[in-house]
Amino acid sequence: MKKTVWLLCFILAGCAKKPAQQQLSVKVTGANAVEFVGLDYNILSNLNQDSLSLPQWQAILPVYKMPADTDMMDFVPAQPGKYKLVKDALVFVADTPFQKNTKYFARYYKLHDDSNAWDLMKGKWKNGSPKYTEYIFTP
Repeated sequence: MKKTVWLLCFILAGCAKKPAQQQLSVKVTGANAVEFVGLDYNILSNLNQDSLSLPQWQAILPVYKMPADTDMMDFVPAQPGKYKLVKDALVFVADTPFQKNTKYFARYYKLHDDSNAWDLMKGKWKNGSPKYTEYIFTP
C-alpha cells in the first residue's frame, strides 16, 4: 500500500504545472530603435526606479550586430545606445541607425532562482555560465 501511495505522489508531482515562461517579443520601431515587450511587470517597475548605466543595461539585455560567422557571436561587442522604459516596454535606441537587411540579435539574461539583479550586473554567475535567450531581428 505504501509503495502505491509513493508512486501516486511521484506521478502527481511530475504532472505539476510548470510556471509559464515569459514571452519576450522584439519589434523594430525606427531606424535605430528596438522595442522589447513582454518583460515581467515587476522587473520593469524595479528597473524604472533605478538609474542604470549603459554597462548595467547591457548586462541584462544587450543588442549585437550578427557576425558573418555565427560561431563568433560571443565575441561581438554590444551596440552602443540608450535604454528607456516606455509604458510596458523597454526601448533600446542605438547611437547609429541599424543597417538595412542586416541581422541583429539581443540576449536576454535570465536570473537564476538564487541570484539577484546585482549579481547579474556584476557578472557573478551561479551554477556555471549565464542563462540567456537570444532574439534575432532584421530592421
